[in-house]
Amino acid sequence: MKFYFSIIAFAFVFLCKGQLIKQKLDSTYTYDPSTMQVEGKSIHSYDKNGNLLTVLGYKRQLTDWINDRKTTYTYFQDSTVINYFSLKNEVFKKNKQEIYIYNNLEQVIEEKHYDINNDIASLDQMTVYTYNTDGQLLSRNNNNSKNLYSYNSENLLSEVIYENNWKYSYSYSILSTITLEYRWNSTNNNWDFEKETISTFTVDKKGDTTSKTDAYRFNNIDPFQNNERFDYTYNQNSDLLSTTEYWWDSRQTVPLWVLTNKKEQTIDPNFNVNEIAHIYTFTGGIDELFDYNSMITNHKTYNKNNEVVFNFDFFYSDFLTGLTNNTESTLQIFPNPSTNHISVNSLSEIIQIHLLNNFGDELLSQKTSPIDIRTITPGHYYLKVETENGVIVKPLIINR
Repeated sequence: MKFYFSIIAFAFVFLCKGQLIKQKLDSTYTYDPSTMQVEGKSIHSYDKNGNLLTVLGYKRQLTDWINDRKTTYTYFQDSTVINYFSLKNEVFKKNKQEIYIYNNLEQVIEEKHYDINNDIASLDQMTVYTYNTDGQLLSRNNNNSKNLYSYNSENLLSEVIYENNWKYSYSYSILSTITLEYRWNSTNNNWDFEKETISTFTVDKKGDTTSKTDAYRFNNIDPFQNNERFDYTYNQNSDLLSTTEYWWDSRQTVPLWVLTNKKEQTIDPNFNVNEIAHIYTFTGGIDELFDYNSMITNHKTYNKNNEVVFNFDFFYSDFLTGLTNNTESTLQIFPNPSTNHISVNSLSEIIQIHLLNNFGDELLSQKTSPIDIRTITPGHYYLKVETENGVIVKPLIINR
């Protein structure tokens, strides 16, 4: 994390059409925290260029999976259309639609959200974006709000105005940022000063930000009061290893910094990331565990008694190349999750099937299915299927 990236963080996330990604989300699974049994899942499909085409949502009903939700993505030269469907009387009915229109830099310039009832679409919200010649956002306007953005001579954000609501002004020095906050006074038709916040930074010899401390005051006379602090550590390659967050507790006889959040991560030689996050609160506390690698992300949330209160899996596969005739979509693995045996079907000739663990170690290998998995410990695995048209890796859950 270099210092000049840390001065201020404003993220405007827009949907980009036709964007290739190295990895793509294959599926997500949610669990009942009391039984740790899978209760919901979604399956993603892509075109040959890696663009998302459909997301199918399923819920478990006894031993069956019911496909009750569907989202489709259609890409045009200057727009993307997203349609949302839900199952009603055993028929999928479209209930929402989103349309994104892009400029020649593939930035969203118009965004429309429709509600659909009885096949009749009504516009719920329309948002229009404008940009300057450097591609920086200048305005974001919809039926609920109007936001304006200004930049200084160094192309750093200098002002954000939320019409008839709030205004934020920013100024920068080498190791600090000052934010002035104003609220709109509709009686006097002017901006009333609310708060001044100063963010100060420390930087190591490599230019990595090692800490950020925020303090505030409500007028120009009183001294600044501490608010929150972030400490950062890095490895020798400047990869972020930990972020520790503190809140200034002024209620104590002797005010002090109180730990509220800490995230630690490691990066292996293949750039896979393992991260664990601990969130501390004054009302009981929650710990969150995140595990990342190139194939799977698992998110578990724990309460103070170390009981899982939420569990969610994200499965990824590398972007597949060298496949013909839509090989990936013609491969079927069932049942998944599985208990005793799994079957693999493919329109392409199967050369070999490999069962791998999370570390890529081969546990089983054979040319035909079904595959007996009764000796395999329940957990998350991958099937690597070699076909005459390419290699496909798919996630597999073994659960008993």
